[in-house]
Amino acid sequence: GRAVVFAGATVCVALLGMLVLRLGFLNGVAIAASLTVLLTVAASVTLLPALLSFIGTRALSRRDRRRLAEHGPWAERPTGFAARWSSFVERHPKLLGAVAAAVMAVLALPALGLHLGTSDQGNNPATATTRQAYDLLGRRLRARRERAADRRRPSRRGRRPARPRRSARRAAGHVGRLGGEPGDVQQQR
Repeated sequence: GRAVVFAGATVCVALLGMLVLRLGFLNGVAIAASLTVLLTVAASVTLLPALLSFIGTRALSRRDRRRLAEHGPWAERPTGFAARWSSFVERHPKLLGAVAAAVMAVLALPALGLHLGTSDQGNNPATATTRQAYDLLGRRLRARRERAADRRRPSRRGRRPARPRRSARRAAGHVGRLGGEPGDVQQQR
Protein backbone atom coordinates (compact mmCIF):
# COMPACT_ATOMS: atom_id res chain seq x y z
CA GLY A 1 0.00 0.00 0.00
CA ARG A 2 2.66 2.53 0.98
CA ALA A 3 4.78 1.72 -2.06
CA VAL A 4 1.83 2.30 -4.37
CA VAL A 5 0.99 5.63 -2.72
CA PHE A 6 4.62 6.77 -2.84
CA ALA A 7 5.00 5.80 -6.50
CA GLY A 8 1.73 7.49 -7.42
CA ALA A 9 2.70 10.66 -5.57
CA THR A 10 6.05 10.72 -7.36
CA VAL A 11 4.38 10.39 -10.76
CA CYS A 12 1.84 13.12 -9.90
CA VAL A 13 4.57 15.53 -8.82
CA ALA A 14 6.52 14.83 -12.02
CA LEU A 15 3.45 15.37 -14.19
CA LEU A 16 2.44 18.54 -12.37
CA GLY A 17 5.98 19.79 -12.93
CA MET A 18 4.90 20.44 -16.50
CA LEU A 19 2.83 23.37 -15.17
CA VAL A 20 6.11 25.14 -14.38
CA LEU A 21 7.07 25.16 -18.06
CA ARG A 22 4.41 27.80 -18.79
CA LEU A 23 3.37 26.09 -21.98
CA GLY A 24 -0.39 26.47 -22.00
CA PHE A 25 -1.15 23.47 -24.17
CA LEU A 26 0.57 21.14 -21.65
CA ASN A 27 -1.44 22.28 -18.62
CA GLY A 28 -4.51 20.23 -19.47
CA VAL A 29 -2.42 17.16 -20.24
CA ALA A 30 -0.54 17.44 -16.94
CA ILE A 31 -3.68 17.84 -14.86
CA ALA A 32 -5.57 15.05 -16.64
CA ALA A 33 -2.68 12.59 -16.35
CA SER A 34 -2.20 13.47 -12.66
CA LEU A 35 -5.89 12.90 -11.95
CA THR A 36 -5.71 9.55 -13.76
CA VAL A 37 -2.75 8.46 -11.63
CA LEU A 38 -4.46 9.72 -8.47
CA LEU A 39 -7.64 7.76 -9.21
CA THR A 40 -5.62 4.65 -10.05
CA VAL A 41 -3.73 4.87 -6.75
CA ALA A 42 -6.98 5.40 -4.85
CA ALA A 43 -8.52 2.35 -6.52
CA SER A 44 -5.48 0.17 -5.86
CA VAL A 45 -5.38 1.16 -2.19
CA THR A 46 -9.13 0.81 -1.52
CA LEU A 47 -10.93 -1.18 -4.18
CA LEU A 48 -8.33 -3.89 -4.81
CA PRO A 49 -7.97 -4.97 -1.14
CA ALA A 50 -11.77 -5.01 -0.80
CA LEU A 51 -12.12 -7.23 -3.85
CA LEU A 52 -9.34 -9.55 -2.67
CA SER A 53 -10.98 -9.93 0.75
CA PHE A 54 -14.27 -10.70 -0.98
CA ILE A 55 -12.64 -13.32 -3.24
CA GLY A 56 -10.53 -14.79 -0.44
CA THR A 57 -8.29 -17.78 -1.19
CA ARG A 58 -9.92 -18.23 -4.59
CA ALA A 59 -7.40 -15.63 -5.83
CA LEU A 60 -4.68 -18.29 -5.34
CA SER A 61 -3.98 -21.14 -7.73
CA ARG A 62 -5.23 -24.64 -6.83
CA ARG A 63 -1.73 -25.77 -6.02
CA ASP A 64 -1.15 -22.82 -3.67
CA ARG A 65 -4.54 -23.42 -1.98
CA ARG A 66 -3.68 -27.09 -1.47
CA ARG A 67 -0.25 -26.24 -0.02
CA LEU A 68 -1.85 -23.63 2.26
CA ALA A 69 -4.36 -26.19 3.52
CA GLU A 70 -1.64 -28.79 4.20
CA HIS A 71 1.22 -26.66 5.63
CA GLY A 72 -0.37 -23.36 6.58
CA PRO A 73 1.11 -19.99 5.61
CA TRP A 74 4.78 -20.06 4.69
CA ALA A 75 7.53 -17.52 4.16
CA GLU A 76 9.77 -17.92 1.15
CA ARG A 77 13.47 -17.22 1.55
CA PRO A 78 14.52 -14.55 -0.93
CA THR A 79 17.20 -15.70 -3.35
CA GLY A 80 18.85 -14.33 -6.47
CA PHE A 81 20.42 -11.07 -7.51
CA ALA A 82 17.59 -8.87 -6.20
CA ALA A 83 17.93 -10.30 -2.70
CA ARG A 84 21.73 -9.85 -2.68
CA TRP A 85 21.46 -6.29 -4.04
CA SER A 86 18.82 -5.25 -1.49
CA SER A 87 20.89 -6.60 1.40
CA PHE A 88 23.95 -4.72 0.05
CA VAL A 89 21.91 -1.50 -0.12
CA GLU A 90 20.72 -2.04 3.44
CA ARG A 91 24.32 -2.44 4.64
CA HIS A 92 25.67 0.68 2.81
CA PRO A 93 22.87 3.29 2.60
CA LYS A 94 25.02 6.44 2.94
CA LEU A 95 27.59 5.42 0.34
CA LEU A 96 24.98 4.42 -2.23
CA GLY A 97 22.90 7.54 -1.46
CA ALA A 98 25.92 9.75 -2.18
CA VAL A 99 26.72 7.84 -5.40
CA ALA A 100 23.09 8.12 -6.53
CA ALA A 101 23.03 11.88 -5.82
CA ALA A 102 26.27 12.37 -7.78
CA VAL A 103 24.96 10.38 -10.75
CA MET A 104 21.71 12.38 -10.75
CA ALA A 105 23.64 15.67 -10.60
CA VAL A 106 25.80 14.65 -13.57
CA LEU A 107 22.73 13.56 -15.53
CA ALA A 108 20.99 16.87 -14.73
CA LEU A 109 23.86 19.04 -16.03
CA PRO A 110 22.47 19.35 -19.59
CA ALA A 111 19.35 20.98 -18.12
CA LEU A 112 21.44 24.09 -17.36
CA GLY A 113 21.63 24.85 -21.09
CA LEU A 114 17.98 24.10 -21.75
CA HIS A 115 16.02 26.74 -23.68
CA LEU A 116 12.27 26.22 -23.63
CA GLY A 117 9.85 27.61 -26.16
CA THR A 118 7.17 26.70 -28.58
CA SER A 119 7.81 25.91 -32.19
CA ASP A 120 6.68 28.28 -34.91
CA GLN A 121 6.80 28.51 -38.69
CA GLY A 122 10.49 29.40 -38.50
CA ASN A 123 11.14 25.68 -38.02
CA ASN A 124 9.58 24.76 -41.36
CA PRO A 125 11.73 24.14 -44.45
CA ALA A 126 12.87 27.29 -46.28
CA THR A 127 10.84 26.27 -49.35
CA ALA A 128 7.53 26.16 -47.48
CA THR A 129 5.20 29.11 -48.08
CA THR A 130 4.48 29.36 -44.37
CA ARG A 131 8.20 29.77 -43.67
CA GLN A 132 8.56 32.41 -46.39
CA ALA A 133 5.61 34.37 -44.98
CA TYR A 134 7.09 34.04 -41.49
CA ASP A 135 10.47 35.40 -42.66
CA LEU A 136 8.81 38.27 -44.56
CA LEU A 137 6.78 39.28 -41.51
CA GLY A 138 9.88 39.07 -39.35
CA ARG A 139 11.83 41.37 -41.68
CA ARG A 140 9.00 43.91 -41.80
CA LEU A 141 8.54 43.90 -38.03
CA ARG A 142 12.28 44.37 -37.48
CA ALA A 143 12.32 47.30 -39.94
CA ARG A 144 9.31 48.89 -38.21
CA ARG A 145 10.95 48.46 -34.81
CA GLU A 146 14.18 50.05 -36.08
CA ARG A 147 12.29 53.02 -37.56
CA ALA A 148 10.45 53.55 -34.27
CA ALA A 149 13.73 53.41 -32.35
CA ASP A 150 15.25 55.96 -34.74
CA ARG A 151 12.36 58.35 -34.15
CA ARG A 152 12.75 58.05 -30.37
CA ARG A 153 16.44 58.85 -30.17
CA PRO A 154 17.89 62.19 -31.19
CA SER A 155 19.84 61.78 -34.37
CA ARG A 156 22.85 63.94 -35.18
CA ARG A 157 24.04 61.94 -38.15
CA GLY A 158 25.13 64.11 -41.07
CA ARG A 159 24.22 67.38 -39.36
CA ARG A 160 26.54 70.07 -38.22
CA PRO A 161 25.70 72.03 -35.10
CA ALA A 162 23.58 75.08 -35.86
CA ARG A 163 25.45 78.38 -36.12
CA PRO A 164 23.69 81.33 -34.53
CA ARG A 165 24.66 83.84 -37.24
CA ARG A 166 23.48 81.65 -40.07
CA SER A 167 20.20 80.97 -38.24
CA ALA A 168 19.65 84.69 -37.66
CA ARG A 169 20.27 85.43 -41.35
CA ARG A 170 17.78 82.75 -42.38
CA ALA A 171 15.18 84.12 -39.99
CA ALA A 172 15.71 87.65 -41.31
CA GLY A 173 15.28 86.37 -44.86
CA HIS A 174 12.00 84.71 -43.96
CA VAL A 175 10.74 87.88 -42.25
CA GLY A 176 11.73 89.95 -45.31
CA ARG A 177 9.80 87.66 -47.64
CA LEU A 178 6.74 87.98 -45.44
CA GLY A 179 6.83 91.78 -45.76
CA GLY A 180 8.27 93.06 -42.53
CA GLU A 181 11.48 94.31 -41.04
CA PRO A 182 13.82 91.96 -39.21
CA GLY A 183 13.18 93.66 -35.88
CA ASP A 184 9.38 93.70 -36.20
CA VAL A 185 7.32 91.26 -34.24
CA GLN A 186 3.65 91.02 -35.07
CA GLN A 187 1.07 89.59 -32.78
CA GLN A 188 -1.67 87.59 -34.40
CA ARG A 189 -5.06 87.16 -32.88
